[in-house]
Amino acid sequence: MATPTPQPTNAAQQPGANINFPIGDTPVNAGINVRYLQLNKVRLKFQIITVKVQSPGVRIPFETQAQITNDRIVGIVLTSNETGDDINKLINESTIQLTIDNEEILPDGFDCSLISAKSGNSFYENVFPCNERADGSLIKGNIIAPNSASFPTGGFTVKIYLYSVTKPKQ
Repeated sequence: MATPTPQPTNAAQQPGANINFPIGDTPVNAGINVRYLQLNKVRLKFQIITVKVQSPGVRIPFETQAQITNDRIVGIVLTSNETGDDINKLINESTIQLTIDNEEILPDGFDCSLISAKSGNSFYENVFPCNERADGSLIKGNIIAPNSASFPTGGFTVKIYLYSVTKPKQ
């Protein structure tokens, strides 16, 4: 089946802001049609925010700026570089709050298990879809780990992956 060609528009659009997928070309899981974006020379990349959680039940704030080279944030997923069922359980039982460019994306108390990477799932099955401005936007929020007897002595690390559309090269 041939991929339909997108129709040109006269209106200037911010790349990635309002991508119209051709009829018959269904988006991949989580609404990100990677094949369509690649065919239209739209590059995707990650920005990683690392948060060290050292105490259970304590609100751990984080704040950074979206990379200037990125145009739109189209997905979010949580993981850790530490391994073990206890770490995965702690991440899944944690809660997160996240705002991008002063827009609430994940409300306070949002269950991390809904967007954390799970073994056996593809990346696109884990990603939380969104469509927010990057380009230096303020990203802030907090994570709260559960009170647990299995909380590791040195704490654990949560990595927040922001899947982004890059700006076109001039």
